[in-house]
Amino acid sequence: MRTLLAAMLFPAAVSLAQTPAPTPAPARAVLGGSGGSVITTAAAGAASFFYVSSGAPGLGGSIVTGVPYTADAVTTRSQALADGNHINTTTTTHIARDSQGRTRREDALPTPPGAAPDAQSRTIVFINDPVSQVTYILEPDHTARKLPVPPPPSTTDARSGFFTQAVPAPTAIGRNQSNAESLGSQILEGVQAEGTRTTTTIPAGQVGNEQPLVITDESWYSPDLKTTVMTKHSDPRFGDTTYQLTNIQRIEPPATLFEVPSGYTIAQPGDVVRRIPAQQ
Repeated sequence: MRTLLAAMLFPAAVSLAQTPAPTPAPARAVLGGSGGSVITTAAAGAASFFYVSSGAPGLGGSIVTGVPYTADAVTTRSQALADGNHINTTTTTHIARDSQGRTRREDALPTPPGAAPDAQSRTIVFINDPVSQVTYILEPDHTARKLPVPPPPSTTDARSGFFTQAVPAPTAIGRNQSNAESLGSQILEGVQAEGTRTTTTIPAGQVGNEQPLVITDESWYSPDLKTTVMTKHSDPRFGDTTYQLTNIQRIEPPATLFEVPSGYTIAQPGDVVRRIPAQQ
């Protein structure tokens, strides 16, 4: 469920500073989700974001053929702050997979700090084409980054998880207590799914905690669709995260979804950092 940031890093930067000036050490925050996360580094008068692709459930892992579908992947996060305040966010990713195993993921980029309230939303698209052995990243400035398809994992299990929070891993993790249980099966968004729940307990004192910390992970996997349709992650340190596929359509998506649109400039590997204007 909580995969490490072991996949490819596709960075892009946004700068809103009008004039260069010394700034204090930046703070870091995490936005987005559903298989990718946006790590935002903020400083006075400027901001930069780096897109981290870690493989959304069903779109990472091994290649799945013969099971096409389209869906919306909705990720919600809720965090309670010490002062009683709450932070709630919802992000939606449009995903598709065709019969040949090609996949597409379209994520909305966060609005840069300081942008006008009515600023046009921007998206970044990831197309993985195992047929042509190529991956494209479609950036908002109509640049298509062309990369080779990474080698498939050794496992044939398509149950890939998603990145939930950029936090240090607990030390001495071997002392944690973990228990897994089956939740049976149920129908989610019209497809049958099998559920499992894993409960991990971090003993008192292991990470400076006065009392044991209980972390729960719940995952619902559809054998028919060969993808994870819902996950829930609860950690008292960082809040709750839920990922769920909605609007599932078990149809063949248009072939054009997996092609570079006309008007895009194709860039070869080697230039993966690009400055994107704050507004188009």
